[in-house]
Amino acid sequence: MKTISLIVSLLLFIQLTKAQNLVPNFDFEDLISEPCGFINSSTEFENSMNTWQVANGGTPDIFLSSIEQTCWNFQPNSSYPGPIGLKGSQDPHSGDSFVGLFAFTIDGLDQRDYVQVELSSPMQTGIEYIVEFYVSLADNTEFSVDDLGAYLSTNAISGLDDSPLDYEAQVHFDDFVTDTENWVQIADTIIADENFEFITIGNFNDDANTSTQENPGSAGCVGCYGAYYFIDDISISPLSSTTINEINFDTKIKVYPIPFYNFILLESERELKNVSISVFDLTGRLHITSQHSSFMEMRIDSKSLPNGYYLIEIEHDKGIEQRKILKSN
Repeated sequence: MKTISLIVSLLLFIQLTKAQNLVPNFDFEDLISEPCGFINSSTEFENSMNTWQVANGGTPDIFLSSIEQTCWNFQPNSSYPGPIGLKGSQDPHSGDSFVGLFAFTIDGLDQRDYVQVELSSPMQTGIEYIVEFYVSLADNTEFSVDDLGAYLSTNAISGLDDSPLDYEAQVHFDDFVTDTENWVQIADTIIADENFEFITIGNFNDDANTSTQENPGSAGCVGCYGAYYFIDDISISPLSSTTINEINFDTKIKVYPIPFYNFILLESERELKNVSISVFDLTGRLHITSQHSSFMEMRIDSKSLPNGYYLIEIEHDKGIEQRKILKSN
């Protein structure tokens, strides 16, 4: 088992942009239908969302920015009038949709929601992968919790009711995810020790082993209970890497600051020609691209990028170089 923090330890150079994301419908954009309102059963969820399943008897929800604003599951400004703490203003991390689930409800009831999907192809034993997903705490929910995770398995896992699933997540965040405004990246690298074919996301601890922390934004009303989280953009990608000594270019490019925030600075030891710069997130989505006839120094505006890990690729007349970089406030 690997326990992580927001800082993920990875090798400096990563060949990742062309790596396949093994998670189908990773951004929850492939819908069978667009529900208007909250989900009342696992069947309703599975009849609305392609490929994804509910792993137990819980009822995860689907939130959309492409439906009528009168629908209670519309985001980013839900009109839901009820007391339960599902309300919260959140834009999708990407696209138009994301899901929401309870990681905790009322102490002692041991209620959980989980989402699960079969991978497009099995993970290969002995290969290193990066596993990541994004979460955000619902604004008015009562608590945050300290153990959201992803469990990888060779077969689908399931439970008959909404009780916690008794598995040990290989990738999890062992601190409280309290951010209600931004999407928080949970990520780590693992070396597959089995041919995993499924990923399941949720809180795998029972109430007795789940720590809670009061959410300052809680509505404080009767029924505003539990810890409710939004989930988006799940990725499992194989990665191969080389150390700095294995790069054979006759120039080195310095990329800083690390972590970066409003800008990324590039400096080359020599003038480079025919330069193309691309910035990808770890799902392979392109966020920034630019072309230049030559450069030795360059400043890239990165204010629009959400916090998280990115891959910057610099293609030039001597080859292609890549850096794994982190944006953090």
